Amino acid sequence: MVTPSARLRVLYLSDLPGRGLHGGVTRLAVKLAAHVDLIVATGGGEAEEGVIGEVLKAGIRTVRLGCLGPEGPYRIGALRELAGALRREAVDVVHCHSFRYVPLCALAARLAHPYPSVVMTDHNSLGWRGLGRLSRLACLCACRPFLIELVREHGDRSNNSRAIRRRVEWIPNGVDTVVFQCAVRPPRFGAEVRLVYPARLHALKGHADLLEICASLRRTGLGIRLTLAGEGPLRESLERAVDGLGLRGAVEFKGQLPRRDLVKELGAADIGVFPSHSEMMPLALIEMMATGLPVVAYGAGAVGEVIRHGETGFVAPVGSKELFERCLAGLATDAQAAREMGARGARDIADRFDIAAVALQTAELYREIVGKSAGQK
Repeated sequence: MVTPSARLRVLYLSDLPGRGLHGGVTRLAVKLAAHVDLIVATGGGEAEEGVIGEVLKAGIRTVRLGCLGPEGPYRIGALRELAGALRREAVDVVHCHSFRYVPLCALAARLAHPYPSVVMTDHNSLGWRGLGRLSRLACLCACRPFLIELVREHGDRSNNSRAIRRRVEWIPNGVDTVVFQCAVRPPRFGAEVRLVYPARLHALKGHADLLEICASLRRTGLGIRLTLAGEGPLRESLERAVDGLGLRGAVEFKGQLPRRDLVKELGAADIGVFPSHSEMMPLALIEMMATGLPVVAYGAGAVGEVIRHGETGFVAPVGSKELFERCLAGLATDAQAAREMGARGARDIADRFDIAAVALQTAELYREIVGKSAGQK
């Protein structure tokens, strides 16, 4: 049993399938290390630039697990490997960040004695559609782990059933606001209004809508320049769309940027745009606002909980290109209103989404569920 004064030992599975050691997930681990004895488990794949250095600087120990590697959690020996790690490290909590790892973590925990609590953060709303919904519900029914969700898709609150999940916690995404506030500056609004959109080049991220909106605004005489920060399968088709809409020279593809370069791009922009069609609680949106950018966004997922409509940004219904364009045109032609909105947004993000506070909330949840679990044994 863990005493009130003891530090919990947490095995933190920070690799995301196909993405390796992801900065947004791992930077929370760096802050968590102030509150718990943390071990970061990785699959040994690629890491977002700078992330490994931050982990080592924080003095966090790492362990490589094959079940997080390319062969995944379904390879022979994965269960024995993870269960052995849990026993060897005397883990109190195992925290995973993908449904792909939930069955493995739940089963491995039962093979470790005493078995640790399982926590999962769901970062991805896309799996709650079609077959993804069925596979995730089946997974939860079978494993019934303790579950953290950053936020649920709008209209999905009816699925918060204790028959399916023993526990659902609501912990927001967070950013290191100090890092992003270093780039805060009033929008300049020169001859061209600079827009920025950091997102993976995927169909559900709404890049096609955004290009049409930019082309329409330029036809009205507004000088619009758009920077796209991100990489993905739609790169070639979006480049063709840029040419087809007459936007060559007005749209720049930056590719996937390390955080220090992303901060510079955000600091150089005037307005942030976020036309994504499907989200949970988007980290990129929080980062843009932390940099002091006024933002126009579609209201997917928890976007409406991040942006205070009309105060720190504007939220349009998903797919409402006309309303999105009107809001964007209003900001682009009223520099003073845009500056004031961006400043309010930066203060609001610092108050509500600072990663240090998110880490403390997560650590408190660890201690609560371990205490309850120990009382039930």
